[in-house]
Amino acid sequence: MFPQKAKSLFFYLFLVLNFGCKNMQPTAMDPMEMMPTGPDVPRDGMWRSIGPYGIDVTALAVCPSQPNVVMTATNMGEIYKSEDSGQSWRRTANVSIIVHTLAIHPTNPMIAYAGQDFTGVIKTEDGGVTWTTINNGLQFDPFVWSLLIDPANPDVVFAGSFRSLGQGGVYKTTNGGQSWQNSNTGMPDGSVLSMAFHPDSSNVIYAGTFQGTGTIYKSTDSGATWTAMNMGIVGNNIFEIVVDPLQPNTLYAATQTGGVFVSSNGGVNWQQVNTGLGRLDVRALVIDPLNPATLYASGAAGIFKTTNGGQNWQASNNSLTNSVIVKLAIDPSQPDRVYAGAVGTSNVGGRGSFLGGIFVSDNGGNSWQFSSVGLASRDVRAIAIDPQDPFLIYAGTFGRGLFQSTDGGLTWNSAVESINLGLDNPQVLDIEIDPDDNRSLVVATFAGGIYKTDDAGTNWRNVRRGGRFQEIVRDPVSTNILYATAFAEGVLKSTDNGDTWTQTTFSIQRTFPMAIDPVNPSTIYVGVNFPEPDGGVYKSTDGGATWDKKSTGITNSLIRALAVDPQNPNVLFAGSLRTSSVPPGIFKTTDGGENWQKVQTSFEFEPFVILIHPMNSNEIYSSNLEGILKSPDGGVSWQLINDGLISTAVLAMAFDPTNPNIVYAGTRGDAVFRVGFQDTFWEDRSDKEIFQVLRLLNLPKTDEMLDYTRVQEIFKEVAEKPPAQIVPHLLAAGEEWRNGRQQEETLLWWF
Repeated sequence: MFPQKAKSLFFYLFLVLNFGCKNMQPTAMDPMEMMPTGPDVPRDGMWRSIGPYGIDVTALAVCPSQPNVVMTATNMGEIYKSEDSGQSWRRTANVSIIVHTLAIHPTNPMIAYAGQDFTGVIKTEDGGVTWTTINNGLQFDPFVWSLLIDPANPDVVFAGSFRSLGQGGVYKTTNGGQSWQNSNTGMPDGSVLSMAFHPDSSNVIYAGTFQGTGTIYKSTDSGATWTAMNMGIVGNNIFEIVVDPLQPNTLYAATQTGGVFVSSNGGVNWQQVNTGLGRLDVRALVIDPLNPATLYASGAAGIFKTTNGGQNWQASNNSLTNSVIVKLAIDPSQPDRVYAGAVGTSNVGGRGSFLGGIFVSDNGGNSWQFSSVGLASRDVRAIAIDPQDPFLIYAGTFGRGLFQSTDGGLTWNSAVESINLGLDNPQVLDIEIDPDDNRSLVVATFAGGIYKTDDAGTNWRNVRRGGRFQEIVRDPVSTNILYATAFAEGVLKSTDNGDTWTQTTFSIQRTFPMAIDPVNPSTIYVGVNFPEPDGGVYKSTDGGATWDKKSTGITNSLIRALAVDPQNPNVLFAGSLRTSSVPPGIFKTTDGGENWQKVQTSFEFEPFVILIHPMNSNEIYSSNLEGILKSPDGGVSWQLINDGLISTAVLAMAFDPTNPNIVYAGTRGDAVFRVGFQDTFWEDRSDKEIFQVLRLLNLPKTDEMLDYTRVQEIFKEVAEKPPAQIVPHLLAAGEEWRNGRQQEETLLWWF
């Protein structure tokens, strides 16, 4: 049978030509657009984020003066900003350490403060792009968990810190963070989780503490002194305090073990108001500024709403796909718009795993929408696209398991839809889809071995337990044969579609990349990422039974990437990493590995991935931490093509199997990006030329009339010719096929 990958190659061109004959238009057309295509992708060379989206939210703030501006942060120190009320987000900075709280200047949206562990307070004056540490006066590696900006005098800022190595409590600055003074007199508890101003006087401040008695304190002199206001609320960690803007003596507090408390006398006395509240661990609380009897509370049980000041609560979780809501924020100008920040759970192997991110309600919590486009804090190490259905995409992440899209990347399913049940190791490094049954997948994981599913991820089983597996490749002819590389075990082989695995004779450690000859699939290449004498490229011509080292000309033996030219399998590219004494590089062989020559010499580039365009052998892609390189001339020259990428650390790449001018990239920290390029060949073709090609290249479906070998030869010849000669060559090939037909009236057409 014709090799699967090569077959899909000719089938792609064949459909282009064949379908066009039935509805020929008088104007020139792009055959790419006539075939059964995947997602509609702009062909402008610009990378665009497609997800999967979701982050672990640790901070959330709405800009008081421009409520369409919203900021959020993650446990990894990534700060994101939305300028369209949460419809889309962009990462403005990565400050590396968890951000617990954000506060935006009341009149200048370019100024904001963030509270962190260890570093204390950081400040931006350019809308979040750059951040500066402002810790002068903050003591002993402060953990800042709450921030409060004086609306009357924004240079006055209060920071609530967690007691770690030294003194915690409240710190105050009067000069926008240039210097801080401890402001704790009367507050012995030391760790402050929450703060709030009296709406009529910023001299009056409330602070909620953590540890010890878990007390609420009140200051009437702008933080100089504090008095405990804990009657009825002692012994709870106070996560949030909100004040009724119309009746300032009414306060509400969210606590860890006691639910919601209310005070109607400025904090002197407190009582619980939890009727209907799902759980008593309440992490976030916001109040409607125009109708303050309406409040929203959230925690591990989702979001609850009251419209009568807490007397009764009702669940407000419609369309909320994650119930672990740790942050809430409300639009001060349109209080029916509420933002909820969720934390993703880590139980990837079971049915209890959910995506973190931002949810938005525009109708007062009646329904919610997952609004996290751009919040793509995911390390994607593997991408696989169904060869028969380009809308079916899988992304393997390092730490969050597998994500699946059935609509070309518009939406993604994860463990919340139970596509990871049994995938106990969430660190996915490679994905292989069965070309004959797209419900069957095999994945390689970092430390859990190899897993397989026969039902598109509903259930997984561990078919090779343990070990750090790097790559899985499939024999394109005998598709039940698979090979896998392992960090400590070399090369393994399966002859039953991944159900069982055996060790081959290749057992050198640190075996990373693998490539298979699409025409003679018993020929396999592997790369060893290790110094000499073990490092380099190895080749087997008997399906892994024996191996020979093929590294002549490779000056750096730390091999990280391999690729075989699908048009000419004697051509391979290998990518090596740098050593302390030898630079990295990309090497090329034209004789099946016997001799190699370095082709990327103009600058140093450590390739993680190498891809060869399946229809144009001269078009090569490579990626690493600096972005993506593209060569239009078989590796002679290279250029960076990073336009649109947020993270330039690209760890995985893949072609759309039905349209290789569409390329996918998996990034570190920003999930999957996609780009479309123009098909350069058809740009200059005349209407007459296109019509002739479409008319002549009608192939019958009957296998007896279709010489697969000749088809392969024709398309190889086409790929090697300059554009000006391609059309005449195809015309000659079409004439050859046309003259060879017999009993044409009995033939079944491919489509």
